[in-house]
Amino acid sequence: MADLSTILPVTLKYEGGWANNPHDPGGATMKGITLNTFRSFRTGATATELHDISDADVLHIYDVGYFRPIGGATKTQGVGMVAFDYGVNSGPGRANKVLNATGNLAGAARVRAISDSRLSFLHGLSTWAYFGKGWGARVGACEAVALRWEAATPSQAQVEIDASVDQAKKKAAIHKTAVVIAASSTAPVAIPSIVKAPTTSTVTEAPTVAPAPQSSSPLVPVIVIGALIAAGLIFGLLALHNSQRAAGLKA
Repeated sequence: MADLSTILPVTLKYEGGWANNPHDPGGATMKGITLNTFRSFRTGATATELHDISDADVLHIYDVGYFRPIGGATKTQGVGMVAFDYGVNSGPGRANKVLNATGNLAGAARVRAISDSRLSFLHGLSTWAYFGKGWGARVGACEAVALRWEAATPSQAQVEIDASVDQAKKKAAIHKTAVVIAASSTAPVAIPSIVKAPTTSTVTEAPTVAPAPQSSSPLVPVIVIGALIAAGLIFGLLALHNSQRAAGLKA
């Protein structure tokens, strides 16, 4: 069953550390825990005490506030990972809705379904234009970790890791090639999108980049050669006609 102590470090990478911006309505925050939330567990706690919060208290607050409400301990490690992070980011209630909607699935299939549903929800928010890049990266990273955890054997886990690495390398290579072509040509070059990783361990080959249109200058030799060939044909026809005409006169 899912273990929060191994799941939480993944989520905390995206929750950040200490922040106390006076313009932030959330006020003082440490590892995603606001001062008001901390005070619900420790009455009268100060910002300094929040700053110095222990790892045990962080784990306890996330356990009571997010892991237990989604029934994390009853989920497999991978499913618990994506559902927990969804709950921290968008609320346990929303995470529970997607858990209920995917109850007929299991393992990697359920992990992907939860992640897809989460992305669809986030993409529909008006703030997607501002935070979408970060949200997308977070969902993708959590899904990758969860898929490794859902793999039945260490060898299957390695396949998932290799597929993820290959996909990232192909994406980087394609964009690098497109940028080089675009820089050397005035013609617009479309950067192709990466084919979504398949549900199996096999990674679909990424599409190649269409070459930039060539300039019209290489057509000049072709036109000259064509003109010479046409002239030769005309000359040959005239010679044939004259020979036939001469033969007719002799007859």
